[in-house]
Amino acid sequence: MTLCGESSEANTNSNGQAYYALFVFTILTALNQLHRYLLIAAIEPMSNDLQFGDRNCTPFNGTSAIDSYIQEYDLNTTAGDYCMHDDGIRCTNETTFQNTTLCEWHYTGTGSEYEILAGPVFIIVLGILGVPITVLAEMGRINRRNVVGVCTICWSLTIVCTGFSQTLAEVYVWRFLLGFFEAPFNPFSMTLLVTFFGPRRRGLAMGVAASGAYLGYGSSYAFIAVVNVIGWRWTYISTGIGGALLGLISLITVKNPYSKEKGNIPLGSVRNILKALGAEPWSVLSPIFLAFACKMGYQYTLSYNLNNYFVEYFPTFPTDVYLSWILALTGILAFMLGGFLSDIAGKRAGALGRLWTIVILEVIQIPLYVFFILLSLPTNIILGALGITVGDGWNGIGLSAIADIVSPSIRTVIYALFFCVMDVIGGCVIVAVTPLTDVAGLKSALLWLGTGMLVGGTLLILCGIIALVLLNRRRARSYHLEGTEEDALYSRNGSQGNHERTPLISDESTPT
Repeated sequence: MTLCGESSEANTNSNGQAYYALFVFTILTALNQLHRYLLIAAIEPMSNDLQFGDRNCTPFNGTSAIDSYIQEYDLNTTAGDYCMHDDGIRCTNETTFQNTTLCEWHYTGTGSEYEILAGPVFIIVLGILGVPITVLAEMGRINRRNVVGVCTICWSLTIVCTGFSQTLAEVYVWRFLLGFFEAPFNPFSMTLLVTFFGPRRRGLAMGVAASGAYLGYGSSYAFIAVVNVIGWRWTYISTGIGGALLGLISLITVKNPYSKEKGNIPLGSVRNILKALGAEPWSVLSPIFLAFACKMGYQYTLSYNLNNYFVEYFPTFPTDVYLSWILALTGILAFMLGGFLSDIAGKRAGALGRLWTIVILEVIQIPLYVFFILLSLPTNIILGALGITVGDGWNGIGLSAIADIVSPSIRTVIYALFFCVMDVIGGCVIVAVTPLTDVAGLKSALLWLGTGMLVGGTLLILCGIIALVLLNRRRARSYHLEGTEEDALYSRNGSQGNHERTPLISDESTPT
C-alpha cells in the first residue's frame, strides 16, 4: 500500500532517486539555514539603515571636522572621546561646527532587538506552528514532496520581501512569516529521507542531509563580504529569488518514495493522530526532546553571537574569510561522522546505540567548547573546529534514533513535535545573552549558557537511555518473548520483513 497522494508507479525506490532526493534536500537544508542566518551578515548595515539595537556615538564621516573643532577650542581630548562623552549627548543634541555634524549614532547590530529578532520572533513561530501545519497536512494526505517544494518557494519570497523593508516592524513581520513557512520543511523532508533510506543507511543519510545546516550557516559568514559589496537589501532579494528557483526545481524533479514499512499509512484525522501519539513511549521521547532543546539552546546562543564574539575580543580576525569555510567543513564532517558512527551503533544496539553515540561525543565536545571560549587565537579556532566536528552531528543521530523508536505512520507528526520543543525552548535561551552580557560580559555569557546547555542535554540523553532500557525490559517480560534479553529488546512488529532492529514498536503501538 502506498501513501495517498504519493507515487505508486513502482513498489521500490531506486538508488538514483534516493540519492538525488538526498542531494536536493541537503541543498534545501543549506538554503534553509542560510536564509535564517543571513541576519548575521546583514544585521549591522540593516540596524544602521533602520536604526534599532545598541548604538555608539562616533565621529561623523571621519574625524576631520572634530579635529578642527578640537584644535579651534584647544580641547584636551580625542575625536572618539569627544563623541562618547556623557553617553553620547553630542549625538543626541546633534552638535555641529561650521554647519558640519560632528558626531553620529552608529548601530552595532547587537542588543535586545537583535536577540528577539534572531530568537523568539522567528524560532518560537518556527517551532509552534510546525505542529498544527504538519497535522493538517497529514490529515489531508497531501503530497509530502509538494509540501517541501511549496514551503521553500514561500519562505524564499519572504526573504525577498525583507529586502524591501523600511521599518523594524516590517522586518519582524517577514521574519515571523519566514518561521511560518520554514516550519513544515524539516519534519516533511526528514520523513521522506527516512522512507527513501532503510535503517542500515538511515543514520548516514540523515547526517548528510543535516550537514546542509552547517553548509548554510557557514555560508552566511561569506555573505558578510557580499553585503559589503551590494548592500543588505540586494543580498536578501537575490538570495530569495535563488531560493524560490531551487524550490521550484525540487517540486518538479524529486519523486515521492515508496514505503514498504508496515504501519506506514496516513492516519487521516485528529482523533487517529492523537490515538497514535498516545501509544508512543513518551517516557523515552520526552527526555530526548528536552535534551535536544538544550543542545539547540547552545547552538542558537553561539551561532547568533559568534560574529559578535570575534568582533569584540578579536577585532582583527576576518570572520568572513575564515569562519565561512571552517564552519561549513567542520559541520559536514560532524554530521557524516555522527551518521557513520550512529549506523554502526544502530546495527548493534538500535536506538540505544545511537543515543550512546550522542553521549560519548558530547562528553568529548564539552571541554573543547570551554577552551574555545576561554583561549586566544589560533588555539581557540583549532579547538572550536574539533568541538564542532566531534559533537555537532547530533541532529542526524537524534532523528535516526527517533525513527527507530516511533511508528512509521506517526513519524512526521513526531518530528514536528520534536522540532517544536527543540526550537521553542532552545530559541528562548538566546534572550538571556544580553542581560548576562550586561552583568558579566559576552565571553562569560557564552561560556555559562553554552556549557550549561551541553551538560544539561547530555544528562537528559542519559535519562532517555535509562527509560528506554527499563521500558524494553518491562515489555520483554510482558510479551513473554523467547530467547535472550537482546532478542526481546529488538523484537518489533514487522522486523523480520525489513530487517530493522528497532525497539519499542509492537503491534500495540502501531496504529491501524
